[in-house]
Amino acid sequence: MRYDFDTVYEDQFSYIIDNQKYIFKATLFNPDGDNLTLTKSQVKELKLYDNIFQPWIKGEIIIDNTEQALERFRTNPVDKELKPGSKEIQGYTTRGDGRDFIRIEIIPLNTTDQGYDENSDEFNKLFGLRYFFSISDEETVDLNNTECRRYIINDYDLEILHERKTFFSSSQLVNTTESVTDLNNKDRESYTGDCLKKILALGLNGDDVVKLEENPDTGEYVSPKFESGSSRIFYSSPANASAYYDLMYILKRHVGGSDKQDFSFLKKQNFSGEYTLQSAATLFSKAFVQSRNTGGELFVENFTITGSSKEDTNIIETEKKSPDASLEFGEKSEILNYKFFNTPGRLYKEKIKTEAVHSYDFKNKKFNVDIFDSNAIAAKTKFSELYVTPLKGKNGKPAPNLPLTEMQKQNLTFNNIFSEYGDNSDIRKSYGINKLLRNALVTNMGVEIIVKGQTLRRSGTFFSLDRAGDYIDNTFDNKLLGIYFIAEVQHEFVNDTEYYNKIIGIKTYHYEDPKFREDMI
Repeated sequence: MRYDFDTVYEDQFSYIIDNQKYIFKATLFNPDGDNLTLTKSQVKELKLYDNIFQPWIKGEIIIDNTEQALERFRTNPVDKELKPGSKEIQGYTTRGDGRDFIRIEIIPLNTTDQGYDENSDEFNKLFGLRYFFSISDEETVDLNNTECRRYIINDYDLEILHERKTFFSSSQLVNTTESVTDLNNKDRESYTGDCLKKILALGLNGDDVVKLEENPDTGEYVSPKFESGSSRIFYSSPANASAYYDLMYILKRHVGGSDKQDFSFLKKQNFSGEYTLQSAATLFSKAFVQSRNTGGELFVENFTITGSSKEDTNIIETEKKSPDASLEFGEKSEILNYKFFNTPGRLYKEKIKTEAVHSYDFKNKKFNVDIFDSNAIAAKTKFSELYVTPLKGKNGKPAPNLPLTEMQKQNLTFNNIFSEYGDNSDIRKSYGINKLLRNALVTNMGVEIIVKGQTLRRSGTFFSLDRAGDYIDNTFDNKLLGIYFIAEVQHEFVNDTEYYNKIIGIKTYHYEDPKFREDMI
């Protein structure tokens, strides 16, 4: 099921939140025609979680429900008699079957006197938040001595994909004049990215899930932000498998396109509802422009750690860790609170070790063990090339935060893993080197910052962190400051006037090589 949003023009849905004017509209509705539009004052809290490792947004909303008004409210019949033709208003009836919906639309207005209809589509896609959620759970809570209803909400696409069976087969994508049943398994393979696109279209009743653009050279319509990948697979959906199972199975075995061939992120976009599939290497390549020392296409802004600055004129001038001409949004780019996280030692040792990929090649009748491309040293080399070198470092040489001991380098610590695709070297990368690359990204250094809210912030983009004023360079700031990959953004609307972002960023490198010793067990 796909869905359309009615464009919101009504002035009654514009509110000032933290000195910024927004359209803020939340509507409860169901297939039975119940429709209850909530005022901003009724929404006590709204939290939306945007994580790059999860294709769909999830969240929770807390609504004022004093004396169970959400369901019990009804217009006084006397009022209808006094005002013939007036519309009767009644509360919302909860079904409790996953078909209770909440539609949320939050869009900043350019100026305090500019109407919402003057915002362009491009502006709304960049700055707007627009979602169609299914209510998955609810409970009564007390918030500041007010009886409220708390709803756990998930993207409706996710609900449908969990429920629907598509009976997908990769052979559906094979372009042949022969009968598919006469083809061997190899000839019934299709690119994993194309399989993911087809499953989304089947599961969600439409081909509009992926944006198509005309190639000016060939005239063909392509999806530049939804890659086909380099891995091909023969797959038929098991009888009990949902569309979600099919999607996750193939995504786990997807290998990115081009010569990079790393892992990729499947993501539904915040406003348009379109899906993208892009490799991590593609995202990191758009973080920073080395030749100009400026942020790239996916670089959003610079955040500043405020504090006292040194006035000593003899201080050695520090090197700026953020790109030149980085955007800042006044007080909204000033960090209210932050926590820095070093790599967790035990988790790092569990995740960063050689993946010995075992498989059986039915065609050639032999067992394989892949270690050469999936050992810890190979992973560090590729990790540095894809996720470190494109960023900003001292003299243009950022250093990877991926120290290896002799045990890791000599493959004395490793995991045994079996791949059922013995004759498919591309898919085997997803079990070996790409699993290591993903682990190295997830377990790296990180920061959690809290700032005043902006709707343009989203996962899969980049920000930089710097200090205000002058300071003496030190090893901690060498780790802390610089360019981060946004793993998660939380949008938190509290009461009528407060809006915050909690942002979790991953940092893959040191600005200057810390020269860690690695000659130990």
